[in-house]
Amino acid sequence: EEPAAATYQEEQEQPAADAAYDDQSPEDAAANSDAASPDAASPDAASPDAASPEEEDNAAANAANQEEESKEIREIQILETAEDIQMRRSQVLNRYSLFKEATEQRRRRLEDARRFMYFKRDADELESWINEKLQTASDESYRDPTNLQAKIQKHQAFEAEVAAHCNAIEELDKEGYDMINNGHYASVTIQEILDRLHKLWELLLRKLQDKGLRLQQALQLIQFIRECDEVMFWISDKEAFVSSEDFGQDLEHVEVLQKKFDEFQKDLQNHEDRVVEVNQLGDKLLESQHPEEETIRKRQADLNEAWDRLKAQSLKRQE
Repeated sequence: EEPAAATYQEEQEQPAADAAYDDQSPEDAAANSDAASPDAASPDAASPDAASPEEEDNAAANAANQEEESKEIREIQILETAEDIQMRRSQVLNRYSLFKEATEQRRRRLEDARRFMYFKRDADELESWINEKLQTASDESYRDPTNLQAKIQKHQAFEAEVAAHCNAIEELDKEGYDMINNGHYASVTIQEILDRLHKLWELLLRKLQDKGLRLQQALQLIQFIRECDEVMFWISDKEAFVSSEDFGQDLEHVEVLQKKFDEFQKDLQNHEDRVVEVNQLGDKLLESQHPEEETIRKRQADLNEAWDRLKAQSLKRQE
């Protein structure tokens, strides 16, 4: 009977409790709800949905981006009239024109850089070639008379090689001055390179001409000395004849000696022209300021002295 009485009592109390709950204020209901919550019993307990530091940073970044986008949207001009549209169109076209101009300037700058690099490469190659040929043109092989004719032929081939490279410096001049006249950013450097190349080129041409002249002078000196030696050998041979004390022992012998002397006279007359030619060759060498001036003058003096002596002995023999 006691459980039945208890059940009856709970059934009687439940409607009263529901009525009391309905009559309480919202604040009291919230307080009662919080007190009944398991989490409220432990204020220090951590929430299972608490965000990590990385998630907080991402959330802050997203918020900043959203704020920036909102700001940009607010700054966008609302085009309401035809005048607004036309003005906006002009602004866009102007910016595009500036962009195209900057792009074109960049393209021209790159093209100028490319042309300059090609120009400098060709200039460096030509300068290196000139310096190499300057060493060849500066040697003094002409001082050695051996194989002189072969040296002259080799020098002539060298001159032809240099002449063929004349086009190279002309092309560099054309390219360099074209860049300078068009306001190239490296105009000063280009002018310096051209000036340096022209100085080296002119030096090479002078050295080349000087060596060619020296080789020709060396050849002419050899020819002059050979001519002198041949005439001097002939004079020495004839001096033995005209200085002989043999005047003949009889008529037949005298006639033989007279005949030989007449032939000598004719030979002497022919060799006089040759002596004149040798002297003219020596004078030509002296006029060209030949470096062996002393040798040439001595050879001329020895030849003329021997010639005059032979002619004097011939007159004496004739008498």
